[in-house]
Amino acid sequence: MECQRYRVALSVVFAWGLVSGIDIRGATLSEFGTAEQLVSRGAFTEAIVEIDRRLNAAAGTDPAVSCAGHLLKVGIYQQRGFIDKAHESLAAARKAAMLCEDPHIKLVTLIQVSDFLLATGKLKSSEESGYQALMAARKLADPRLLVAALNNWGIINHRLERYDDAAAAFAECLESIDAAHDASLHIRVLLNTAATRQALGDFKGVHTLAMTAERLCRKLPENYDRAFLTASVAATGLRVHEACLLQSSPQFAFDAAAVRQLLLAADSQAAVIGSNRLRSDATGKMGRLYELAGQHGDAEVLTDRALFFATQTGDADLLYRWYWQKGRLLKASGKPDESIVAYERAVTLLGPIRNDLTSGIRRDQSTFERSVKPVYYQLAQLYLEQSEQVEGDARRFRLRSVLDTVELLKTAELENYFHDSCVAALESRQMRLDELNIDAAVVYPLIFENSLEVFLIVRNRISRFSYEIDQASLEKEVRDLRRLLQKRSSKRFFHPARALYDWIIRPLEAELAAEDIHTLVVVPDGVMRLIPFATLHDGEKFLIEKFALATTPGLKLLDPQRFDRENLSAMIAGLSAEVQGHSALPSVTEEVHSIDQVLEGNVLLNEVYTSENVYQTLRNNPFRVVHLATHGQFDRNAEDTYLLTYDEKMTMDKLESIIKLARFRDEPIELLTLSACKTGVGDEKSALGLAGIAVKSGARSAIATLWYISDEAAMQVITEFYRQLTGDAEITKAQALQAAQVHVMKERRFRHPAYWGPYLLIGNWL
Repeated sequence: MECQRYRVALSVVFAWGLVSGIDIRGATLSEFGTAEQLVSRGAFTEAIVEIDRRLNAAAGTDPAVSCAGHLLKVGIYQQRGFIDKAHESLAAARKAAMLCEDPHIKLVTLIQVSDFLLATGKLKSSEESGYQALMAARKLADPRLLVAALNNWGIINHRLERYDDAAAAFAECLESIDAAHDASLHIRVLLNTAATRQALGDFKGVHTLAMTAERLCRKLPENYDRAFLTASVAATGLRVHEACLLQSSPQFAFDAAAVRQLLLAADSQAAVIGSNRLRSDATGKMGRLYELAGQHGDAEVLTDRALFFATQTGDADLLYRWYWQKGRLLKASGKPDESIVAYERAVTLLGPIRNDLTSGIRRDQSTFERSVKPVYYQLAQLYLEQSEQVEGDARRFRLRSVLDTVELLKTAELENYFHDSCVAALESRQMRLDELNIDAAVVYPLIFENSLEVFLIVRNRISRFSYEIDQASLEKEVRDLRRLLQKRSSKRFFHPARALYDWIIRPLEAELAAEDIHTLVVVPDGVMRLIPFATLHDGEKFLIEKFALATTPGLKLLDPQRFDRENLSAMIAGLSAEVQGHSALPSVTEEVHSIDQVLEGNVLLNEVYTSENVYQTLRNNPFRVVHLATHGQFDRNAEDTYLLTYDEKMTMDKLESIIKLARFRDEPIELLTLSACKTGVGDEKSALGLAGIAVKSGARSAIATLWYISDEAAMQVITEFYRQLTGDAEITKAQALQAAQVHVMKERRFRHPAYWGPYLLIGNWL
């Protein structure tokens, strides 16, 4: 039996507009016809049962049957957000495809692999697989598979923000689409092209493409596919309408009346097939349309109706979205207490599913910013406004609620960056800073649309300081400071350094002095992760000259306790040689030997510093300190974040797998030091990755740099840090780093903060 006859169509539409079009359906549906009928009605659970029944019946007979069945399951699981199950089915499909000789089924599997990698954030790997699939498709005389491969390649380029390349791929798709004889796939390519045209600012082109797709939808048989595609056309119209409103465009590619008609058509098709999920989607988006028009009463009625349909299906992704929408509407109607109840329900629903919202589907990098972050911040804003209406314990409770809500977001941000739940998985080993009776203060700045809110936590007491400033102006000062700090020949950094000191630190000075505080633990928000707070300036001194400093991605620390200096052991690794296109770091050899004299550690230098040797060394020795003097790049994508070893680029996942050898032993790694890393100058995502390094690696704390500095200055700062740390049993890590930075800045050639400023102590400062 030939593999080619098992070409099963897997077509998944996502609300934001990019659509996969993987097709392995042949002339016969004898093997999975019943399952496909169930999928066409939206009965996904029953379809999985039917596919499994057929797979069990055909076990060990024909690898083509196995491949086709598992690929069907991948599409269903991926659409429903069950990413782990989709991964398992894809692995089974790949195994079966290897046993097939037909190049068609191998190609379909490769396209699905590329699609899944893209959906789970593995952009580079997805691009490699997608390109291989496209090259293979060009060699086969199968128009349908060529269109599917081109469509996939267009999606990849769109996701990588290479919009011109994406448009070219989709244009070639449309040139070949008639030969594919697949109206459903045609609609998907049109919608993908529309998404790319919107990214390029061509709203008129989006309108033409979407209306063509809408006309084709009306020719499809009345099934789930038609209803889903009709809903996707409507979503495109609403998305463009909203974008034009935000841009204050005088002309709309879709006016409200046109979007309403599209949504009514989507609801009508959903009603025909009895899909409560699609009815909820269409009705809720109609509510959003009315919200945009300021018709809050009608919008609330429609939102309640959407919630009713979503309750029937139990789909948390819809329920959270409509409770969030209801919260906004209630706030706009002057009902803050009821609004808070709706927001709290949205946050509760969002918690277990937030990772699925940004993985498993080919969303762009702003999905988290648009669909997750605002829910938490808007609820925090409501709590903040409510705190102004009460006093005493009620006020303290609401201020605590603000921080608790933002803490949930900070956990979500790290999980989203690293594409795993590493933060949540470590909660059993964590405590809260604000529950510790410590001689340090927590400084927690929050950036809202029209104000900067700074929370000061001292010995379980929370104080709030507010400064009226619009978000854009504040963020400009922060970005200016980061940019100017790296210009060693200029002192222009003083202006933004003083402004930020005045806004964030100066209001706290009286309370800090009264409490005799000498250490600040900063929880930076958003763009503030780009700057080292050590470089803020009061007009006479840098902040590091007044306070020891540490930073943490959230109020929670990994197992905080005093640093025991007895039996201190260290692995000291470094790379001074020029390898893999990275420049040499001449002072690393001296740095490694200097640190070895202080710590008496196990040294891995240059060709000895390989990933395997790091693994074996940590596996066989209970080191408390791990020092890596090597190039490190923190990128906006975790996949492109790495530390350089002699033989490879060590990803954060690999670093985690190595470090976690010691994570839950009696003596975990106390300190991970990265002395030559850097982040993007204006890239909040890369700074977030750096901030999360201690959490990701499992070390109690980490020292790293926001930008690469002179390796001679780096050697002096780090060596002095270790001298301070080992020379005084009572000194904390934060105080040791403070002493080292102040020591180096006293040397005239290193006075500029570009040399000593970028160091961050992340996590446990004790």
